Amino acid sequence: MKIEKKCKSIIDKSYDDNSFSSQPEYWYPQNIKLPPDADVEFLDELFSSRQLFCLSLLLHEIEKVSDFGELLK
Repeated sequence: MKIEKKCKSIIDKSYDDNSFSSQPEYWYPQNIKLPPDADVEFLDELFSSRQLFCLSLLLHEIEKVSDFGELLK
């Protein structure tokens, strides 16, 4: 719940903004090649910039939790 509370307003705002153009602030996997028969060449091409922004934010907050049991609260 802590992660949800921290991220919810930021994520909601990103979806309320019709002109969203922000690049992810935090790390996300880039230049990960997919198999030749995939629809895109790289993993990050499967997601919009808004989705990458939200996913990188969630990953960043999850990584800050030292005890994964905390995620279940």
